[in-house]
Amino acid sequence: MIVLNHDDVAALLPWTVLTDHLACSLGGDTSVSPPRLQFELSGGANDVGTLLVMPAWRNDAVIGLKTVTFWESNRARGQASHGASYIIINARSGIVEAILDGGMLTERRTAALSAAAASRLMRKDATRMLIVGTGPVARALAQAHAACHGFESIEIFGRQEKVASEMALELRDAGLPATQCGSLEQAVRCADLIVTATSATTPVVHGRWLKTGAHLSLVGSFKPTMREVDGEAFRRAGQIWLDDHAALAESGDLLDAIAEGCLDESRIDGDLRSLLRSSVRPEREDITIFKCAGFAAADLIAAEFALARTKSGTLDALPMALAS
Repeated sequence: MIVLNHDDVAALLPWTVLTDHLACSLGGDTSVSPPRLQFELSGGANDVGTLLVMPAWRNDAVIGLKTVTFWESNRARGQASHGASYIIINARSGIVEAILDGGMLTERRTAALSAAAASRLMRKDATRMLIVGTGPVARALAQAHAACHGFESIEIFGRQEKVASEMALELRDAGLPATQCGSLEQAVRCADLIVTATSATTPVVHGRWLKTGAHLSLVGSFKPTMREVDGEAFRRAGQIWLDDHAALAESGDLLDAIAEGCLDESRIDGDLRSLLRSSVRPEREDITIFKCAGFAAADLIAAEFALARTKSGTLDALPMALAS
């Protein structure tokens, strides 16, 4: 059995390589991925966590299973809010072939999906990107979009100014043109690409702020109680795409916009698979939205890709008995 840790997964899945692989693979993907299971768990003293279970499989080939935990209160303890693991199982024998660090896998596939969608929906002359959020996924999104598209300006906004400033410094140290933004409204009004990756429960980005031709990539809201943008953003959008239609039952961004009458399901153009197969491109002045709530088929493709690159000698993985 192969074990791939945090650093292994990152090394095996560089941004442009993974983004291109997902874009090529999803269009013809035949895997089965039922709706993910979601459970609310009590940690005591009003400490509530979330457990997500996301299976996917390709008959007579492979089974993938990801478990994710989310504890918002961990931030106050200086701990990561997310934890995850991914298991690859041989579908013919039922034998576990590999265990991967699910946190890094999730960061990589999420950012790569956002970048793949942006390559179809964002204006080609986009120069300004805004990242709303300062967690690990937000950092991954900044890196992925910068690697795949390139920007003259990358602004970072976070609730804690110190953390946002530190993230901008980290990105500058990596050679990216990143700065901490002062006014979120002003940054949104100027941005060609706005990427949100927060745990917000009320809108932080308002549709009236969006300029014509802006692309909005929504990543954070994966539960009905979470929301990053208001209904006006959806009302103004010329095209709306989802990573998977299951997001309609999972994301508060979508559920609340529908409840407010700002969005009708008939206006949703399709999922990422259909977007990647399509030759349709937005009008230059269209505001476009991509809602990414996460789906198991993308995890499976990314995990299989990492394992295949390991077996081909891209990275020497540790056997289970030697893994720390």
